[in-house]
Amino acid sequence: MVQCACDRRLYRLERRRAGRGSRHQAAGLGPDPPSEAEDPRARPSEERRDGGVLDRKFTVDPASRQVRPFEVGDDILRIAAQPSQFGGREVHQDLPIKTKPIIVNVLPDDFTVETPGETIQLTATSDNAKIETLSWESAQGSWEDGLGGETDGGATRPLKTPTSASAYPFFVTVESTSDQGLRASGEPRRLDIATIRYQTTVLVSPSGICVPNGDNETSSAEIVGSPGAAFTWTLVDVGGGPASGAGTILETTGRYVSPPSAVGEVHVVATSVGNANAKGKALVLYGPCVCYWTLEIEADRSFAGDFISHQISTDTAPAFTLTITHSDAQEIGSGFAQVAGGPGGGELGSWPAIFVFSDGQRAWSAGNTGEEASAFLTVTFNSTGKIEGFVSGVAATLIGEEVFYRPFELIFRSEEVNLEQSICGQ
Repeated sequence: MVQCACDRRLYRLERRRAGRGSRHQAAGLGPDPPSEAEDPRARPSEERRDGGVLDRKFTVDPASRQVRPFEVGDDILRIAAQPSQFGGREVHQDLPIKTKPIIVNVLPDDFTVETPGETIQLTATSDNAKIETLSWESAQGSWEDGLGGETDGGATRPLKTPTSASAYPFFVTVESTSDQGLRASGEPRRLDIATIRYQTTVLVSPSGICVPNGDNETSSAEIVGSPGAAFTWTLVDVGGGPASGAGTILETTGRYVSPPSAVGEVHVVATSVGNANAKGKALVLYGPCVCYWTLEIEADRSFAGDFISHQISTDTAPAFTLTITHSDAQEIGSGFAQVAGGPGGGELGSWPAIFVFSDGQRAWSAGNTGEEASAFLTVTFNSTGKIEGFVSGVAATLIGEEVFYRPFELIFRSEEVNLEQSICGQ
């Protein structure tokens, strides 16, 4: 709360909008009292002049000369003379004020263990919280300091990682428990997340392809940093467990043969002969393969479908729109990619794109603005209304009230929408 030492008979208090704060500030909430008054002389003159219409980020009580923020961000308190007391002249002084968000940071935020079961150190800090208690939750492993799930403030804690390689990757979530001032309800959540991985990474390729019914495809695999390793090959259902009716794979060579008529998806899994904990997988679709798409989102999950089409519009400006969903209404996940200016008929290349995808609970999006969340459409085949290629980049997703960034790749084969015929995938 800020109090003005001025004569209310001569001056009035007004609220005026300051320039927008950062995206992070706009999302968070601060402690009680959640504001700080800043001397306008400490800011560049152009910032002091950045006024505007009423922003309503705080309340003003002229009688008591008090200001109480109720929303995070920057604002300007205007102390204005009563015109009647100064011959009708407009005289005022602007005072920038700010409500700071609670910020939780975990370091390192992405850690790779060398050996499953080793103990690692994680450090968390909290800023701008009146109550500094932090809640620690690890999806795997156990804390070795005996402090349980909470610390009185920022701390460095030893985490005993799981011994099973299948437990990786997993997440550690650290959250502020402060519920003072603007966060009396505890919302929005103020947290940070660390990702813990295991170094033995097996890359399996190709991934995201469609193998036509009765056809075959041979996969290959390698351990990052250890070329020449031998593998055994199996098929695993995308939901986990043995695959049934999804075709066959030769255990020693990775040669996959799709079933004669079924439509679906399966994981091709490579397991190192010398280290059973070293595994990798690739998503493979099977069916007619007229149209298909697969989407891999790192650290989240994978999706696949058989309904995809594209359309080129020239009504206002050349625009290419790719729509992905499912022919089976029971399947989840749908989205689109859009490009302004291409590709046209027969055109190959790469273009900045907009990408949006949702599974009904979470959403991922990337734009073509050149910011951290960005996407590109690459076309490798384009003939007679059929297009093959991929959309790749980094997508933003919201977990709680925090924005996280995930690399992704959408591989597709699409047919152009034709109102006289069935849309590809139907």
